[in-house]
Amino acid sequence: MLVSIITLTYNSVDTIEKTLRSIQNQSYKNIEMIFVDNCSTDGTLDILKKYSNNKTILVSEKDKGIANAFNKGLKLSTGEIVGFLHSDDTLDEKDCIDQMVNCFKNNPINFFYANLNYTSKNNKTIRLWKADEKQGCIDNNLLKKKINFGWMPPHPTVYLRRNFLERIGEYDEKYKVSFDYDYLLRSINNNLIKPYYLNKNFINMTIGGNSNKSIKNILKKMIEDYKIIKENLAKGIIVLFLKNIRKLNQFLVIFKKNQ
Repeated sequence: MLVSIITLTYNSVDTIEKTLRSIQNQSYKNIEMIFVDNCSTDGTLDILKKYSNNKTILVSEKDKGIANAFNKGLKLSTGEIVGFLHSDDTLDEKDCIDQMVNCFKNNPINFFYANLNYTSKNNKTIRLWKADEKQGCIDNNLLKKKINFGWMPPHPTVYLRRNFLERIGEYDEKYKVSFDYDYLLRSINNNLIKPYYLNKNFINMTIGGNSNKSIKNILKKMIEDYKIIKENLAKGIIVLFLKNIRKLNQFLVIFKKNQ
């Protein structure tokens, strides 16, 4: 099975190499790397070219925002399984993609998710996002109930089978920050979803992403989240509150670990 991993870059010279090494070092080798670059000027393109091979697709052109770049990557991808890896994140272990592919091969699924580890720039764990409780195939009706209580799988760990991805469609570019939340809600609300949870840390994500880099972006995210909740769940402020309160438990795990 060909796996497409889409990575967006913009002047990412300080972080992109560790990201690419985590792909290159995977035990599973049937990987299509798709680089969508927003006209970097700092040497990022040189690094991308260095890691390119005959399964690499590289485009460098101005985009109209992150959601627009995500959609470019989706259109360029040809793999049967598709996911994203941000330019300052890494796959946690060498067998991550291998384990993920085996989940698709051995189960009737089209939506995969796992755990995520938020880290500081010096690789210290800040927050553990344990995505679910019990590993295995998940009842889609249970997932639909869980999103009404603010639950959400970590987007960087999500991989979709192509036929399901095509059914969900593109990321909504009217959202500048929370387009991933909208995409996940639309996916989980789809009656054909067949989800699987792997109880494994899959991604190490460096803290300080687009949605959290300023107070302005945090507020923008909350406003967009509320609009998305109203549009997809016919719910209101309570889901937004529960969505954010769930993060506290993830921080408590780190606090107890460090005691």
